Amino acid sequence: MIIKAEFLLKNLSLQALSREGVPEEWIEYVRKRCTIDMRDHYFFWEAYQLLDLLERAGVKSIKGFKILDAGCGFGVVDCLLTMMGGDLTLLDYDMGYINKSIEPFHDLAKSAKFIKGDILKMPFKGEKFDLVWNGGVVEHFEKPSEAIKKMALLTKPDGYVFVSVPALLTPHTFIVRPYRRRIKNFYFDTWGKEKSYTEKGLTEEMKEAGLMDIITSTCNLRRTFVDDYVVMPRLKKYIPTSITRILNLSDWLEMNIPILHCFGFTVGAIGRK
Repeated sequence: MIIKAEFLLKNLSLQALSREGVPEEWIEYVRKRCTIDMRDHYFFWEAYQLLDLLERAGVKSIKGFKILDAGCGFGVVDCLLTMMGGDLTLLDYDMGYINKSIEPFHDLAKSAKFIKGDILKMPFKGEKFDLVWNGGVVEHFEKPSEAIKKMALLTKPDGYVFVSVPALLTPHTFIVRPYRRRIKNFYFDTWGKEKSYTEKGLTEEMKEAGLMDIITSTCNLRRTFVDDYVVMPRLKKYIPTSITRILNLSDWLEMNIPILHCFGFTVGAIGRK
């Protein structure tokens, strides 16, 4: 198994249970980032969902995998994939994000390739990858399936494409996002108006992109109810010493009561080329 993981109530971290699990060094790195900005807690769940779906798709190890993150953002999970044996290439059209994605590699003394480019016109000639992925990217395209199709074109036969997007049936979709748009404080729309999906809806986008054997999941309960931009600032103001306990309890509940995954913030899907 590539990974079996749970979130620990005391440590706010991923605990790998398999022999080829998440390195403790990476766990500690993200945990320290969380003490500075609790939004970085998201990386634990992004890693969990990606690795869980890879395992469910039959991948036993990513050692030796050529991996492309087509829209790398912060690069923290990419650094984990490198530490687990992947050969990483990170692409983003924004040099600011490329520079941010370099930080964890520098901090953890790891290496990868960093390329500036557009997901719809990716600068690779003849190069193919075992896994092409991104998180929080394709929902900004008018037709997400077109971006996913470009990712699939760079995937080896029987390789994998993974994407994660905001879940539809959450308070974030129906309350937080409309509120922030109304006060003109939703900068995510500058990349293209953000959409939300059910697992069924994301599956259809993956099928339209030509992918097969699609597996989906939903997770990250805490971000559904403790929004980073509306709820979190109020918690910091009124009960700052309780924030970590609240988030840890949310993680613990989600990992021990699996049905709570269904109310999570993030929908993910993996498909085979």
